Amino acid sequence: MNDDRVTKIADVTVNEIFQDALFFQVLYEITVRMDNCEAVVTADRFLKLQSVVFMSELMKYLDEKHIELGIGAEKNEFVRRLNEERNDNGIKYSPIGSDRMKNIIEDMGISWESSCYDINLVVKDNNVINMNIEDYGIKPDEFWTNILIIAKSASDGALATVSSKITTEVFLEYGKEKIIENSKRLENYLSGTRYSYSSCVLFSKAKDLTVEDKVFIMYRYRLIYLAYAFLNSLEGMLVQIGTVGTNTYHIEFDMKSYVRKHVAMVCEMIHIDLDKLETLHTPFKKALQKDIDNQIGEKSFFPLNRKLRNNLHYSLGTTPLSKKELNLIDKYQPIYIECILKQCQRKMTVNINEDVKEATEFLRMLAKKKK
Repeated sequence: MNDDRVTKIADVTVNEIFQDALFFQVLYEITVRMDNCEAVVTADRFLKLQSVVFMSELMKYLDEKHIELGIGAEKNEFVRRLNEERNDNGIKYSPIGSDRMKNIIEDMGISWESSCYDINLVVKDNNVINMNIEDYGIKPDEFWTNILIIAKSASDGALATVSSKITTEVFLEYGKEKIIENSKRLENYLSGTRYSYSSCVLFSKAKDLTVEDKVFIMYRYRLIYLAYAFLNSLEGMLVQIGTVGTNTYHIEFDMKSYVRKHVAMVCEMIHIDLDKLETLHTPFKKALQKDIDNQIGEKSFFPLNRKLRNNLHYSLGTTPLSKKELNLIDKYQPIYIECILKQCQRKMTVNINEDVKEATEFLRMLAKKKK
């Protein structure tokens, strides 16, 4: 690089925004290279919901800096929708004790006592990958298209601070090989087949679960499983753009940094839910807490994880963590996530037999006729 350029954006918060904005473009490229439709659906849903978090925090930051994003007269409606999605479907929402959750269960016809095909499971080798309860009532519209376009503009703007010649497209082209590798690994975790299933059968062997325990498992399962998949599949990218010499630019996209922060957010969301289950004194929560206490040997992990999670809030500034602190987080995040995932999986009974396959095909054909 030329001496008058820098390889990393100096301002810590701006660099955080740069990394987060670029992540959406990289994950989009990872997603479009997948072949399994269920893997694409799961990754796409995550991408859109996380973009709500990113854009709401970015707009707060830009407002404080008196910088316009160019949304114009539609800005107020866009911000209103951002806040609505963030509160109703995003990081501010907890399904435990929620009237909205009760309405979803009623509308979907979910029955805990009688066997009926009331939910969808995405399954591979009798292991659950995804459930459809979190998606209920969410419909694609212009908002979701626009939010990804704006995220791309933000990443272009961040790249322009390094070089006016580097766009998101240029970065992605030079990083194509790593993107393909990440895509194959993540798809392997998210691929599966969708079946109609019974929530009653799903929890038929877990007699000690309360309704709220079941709600937690069904609604949060995808969130937990995705965190597990990201921790085990995504790697960072160091992209060299140009030829060796004065026109070479080293753009380091730290995928691990984003995954670490995302998992920190997931841990905090789960912590809020578990606190609510604690007040209900559920056996599931007690067993899970005992497992967590046994496996998380360093209790400073939890405040450090919360500190990292707070770096979501650009307007509050970004707090760097030491290498020692990050190493501790890296050690215990996978343990925490896997601990919760395994406890959820132990409570579920999944048996994709011929009856399930026939019912799935019948209901699929029925849905096509209604269209």
